[in-house]
Amino acid sequence: MNAVSRFRRVLAIVALGCAITGVAGVANAAVPTIPTMRDAWVSDVGKVSLRWDASTDASAHAIAYDIYRDVIPISSATIASRSLSPIVTNYVGLTAQLNAAASEATQSYVWYYAVVARDNQATPLMSGPSLSISPNVHGYRTDSNVITCNRCHSTHGAYQIPYKSKELCYTCHGNTTAGSAQAAKSSKNVQASFYDYSGQIAGSKHRNQYMIDNNKNCSACHSPHRSSYFYDSSGTYQATSSFRMMLRITYGTSLYAYVSNNAAPATNNEACLGCHGATMVFDGKTITGSTSIALAGGPSAYANTGGDHNTAGYSASAHGNATIYSNDYPATSPGVQCEVCHDNHGSATTRLIDYRRSRTTDANANKQAGLCFKCHSATSTETNVAAGYAKPFAWNGRDVKAEFSRVSHHPAYTTTGSWVPTVNDTFSQTTLAEFNTDTLSNAQTTVDHGLRQPGFHYGIQWI
Repeated sequence: MNAVSRFRRVLAIVALGCAITGVAGVANAAVPTIPTMRDAWVSDVGKVSLRWDASTDASAHAIAYDIYRDVIPISSATIASRSLSPIVTNYVGLTAQLNAAASEATQSYVWYYAVVARDNQATPLMSGPSLSISPNVHGYRTDSNVITCNRCHSTHGAYQIPYKSKELCYTCHGNTTAGSAQAAKSSKNVQASFYDYSGQIAGSKHRNQYMIDNNKNCSACHSPHRSSYFYDSSGTYQATSSFRMMLRITYGTSLYAYVSNNAAPATNNEACLGCHGATMVFDGKTITGSTSIALAGGPSAYANTGGDHNTAGYSASAHGNATIYSNDYPATSPGVQCEVCHDNHGSATTRLIDYRRSRTTDANANKQAGLCFKCHSATSTETNVAAGYAKPFAWNGRDVKAEFSRVSHHPAYTTTGSWVPTVNDTFSQTTLAEFNTDTLSNAQTTVDHGLRQPGFHYGIQWI
């Protein structure tokens, strides 16, 4: 080998060494490894905590982290397409407590978080984002170092608060004030929605004495041990094991069907019909409403709540989930349609009537035809309905509220000089016998508009 050849060989070896060690320039530096997200949980009022494993850098650069948040799962593609900016940048550490977004807290902490590693070069190299997860509230944790059992249970000795009681749930889902929408340690002030603060008067509550006596105030409808967002041991999100609001149906002794499944949100009405319906098959399980409601609320609960609420086929009815959407999901993912007119916990008026969870304190706000007129009126602003329906009242182009303001109409609500229900109920006069028990207030001369029928009180002033 001559001198020139030996020189060229030495140059090649030096160049190869520079490429391997990075001496030739930063372009050859190693990219940090992707962080492994271990856990996200609601750690205080309006606070979310994250924990992840450290990234490594083969080039030995120092590493810091950027934290991202979005309403959908986060990936490299969504960061680029949605022009996401980190909510925290250049963070040093492996745990962080963050302020939740205001709207995130009201949506039960279902937003997503991810972490990206960066090195400390002038132009840093960035890893891809970690697995994005939503904060857990109860139950399963991907990190065994986060102990959650003692939030509700006592390892030794007597409980300060019995673990089955609603008061235990209220330590997180209450303990603020009746006027606060957000509870002490959660997004939901359930204590307020049940009207369980002193000085509050509820017209109806979604519990009876059987539930109270048997400590089923919460467990009649909810599972404390399911997770709203479940991740397996590899950190993979499992939609079929994730249950929003952790709703369940007790369809046999110690037998449960879990509803409000994130994999099939349109089936969430089963959460109500599992007790208030007849018989259905859900998740391969045959569920009989009269049996389920008896296990949850006692042997007379089915009859006391009116029996089968799905007799006419709710989903196909004019008020069913093919037409009207509830407020707790976007229109593309219908939620529990029953909550369009009913509250889930308590109401100022009877029969849990609380139009679209308005949380009104006026006991008469949605009584009688007023509830119907919230939609069936030209003044309605309601838009949360299926495609093709501008407003619910427009199904036939009629303004029903305006029709009832004409000179002659069927009585739709109580006024001076008209009929007064003997029992102050949401809807009355469902039978002729009930109508015949009405008394009159400030009765005036009979006005006959051709509406006489056998058995009617002819002293009524038709208005």
